[in-house]
Amino acid sequence: MIPKIWITDEVPARALFVKGRSGIDPDCLVAFAEGDAEHCLWIVDDCTKTYDKPDYHVCSKGASFRARPVLEPKS
Repeated sequence: MIPKIWITDEVPARALFVKGRSGIDPDCLVAFAEGDAEHCLWIVDDCTKTYDKPDYHVCSKGASFRARPVLEPKS
């Protein structure tokens, strides 16, 4: 399952909300930053299923940074 909420490594950090996998590039998730539904962000996840890396590359027009998924605790 794709994590729906991500946190950026920016200062201050922002929440990213994933809308789904990109139809153009399936190695990327399409997301929007909290409070900014106009500008699309791409999270490069390489179609992983585990989301166990410490962070992932995020890019958009003129910006590049890292983010990590907010994962639910495993039971």
